[in-house]
Amino acid sequence: MNKLSSDLEDSSKFGLVLLGCLLFRLIPFRPPNFEPLLASGLPFAKRHGPLVAAVFSSASIAGLDIAMGKVGLWTLYTALAYGLIGFAAGSFFSTRPSAGALSYAAFSIPATLLYDAVTMLAFGMQFSVPMPLLVAGQIPFTLMHLAGNFLLCLALTPALERHFLDKRFIHGERLASKNFNLN
Repeated sequence: MNKLSSDLEDSSKFGLVLLGCLLFRLIPFRPPNFEPLLASGLPFAKRHGPLVAAVFSSASIAGLDIAMGKVGLWTLYTALAYGLIGFAAGSFFSTRPSAGALSYAAFSIPATLLYDAVTMLAFGMQFSVPMPLLVAGQIPFTLMHLAGNFLLCLALTPALERHFLDKRFIHGERLASKNFNLN
């Protein structure tokens, strides 16, 4: 497969997974904070590194707000916060080709806590919510978010990884010159 067709294939997969995240988040009556964003981005983070992972994460968050016509200041800070999580995931997993389901699930814990803390504080400042009320409301929100991310990283991330990663990468050869080369 030549570089152009390989880049197109990866771009198609990137777009398809982004669309899947958006559509999943539109499912009515799903449990709150049960969404595949983090779990879906980790295979891209592992294969393509921090910049692609940051773009995937930010685009997924902002894409829903844009699709729903509900863009606001929260779009900016949630997209930036998730972009940072994506960047961290890319930095961490792109150098660990043998990382698997347990590593993904373990990564989801600090990533979720950091994202929820940053967005909680930004939300509180934006809407002038008193800190005790903010924290009281955040606890069940974060517990649901942790459970969803942990379970999806255990189940969904390995399935997407099997579909999206080249076997040479899984066995340790970083495909730096292939696809989404940002160097």
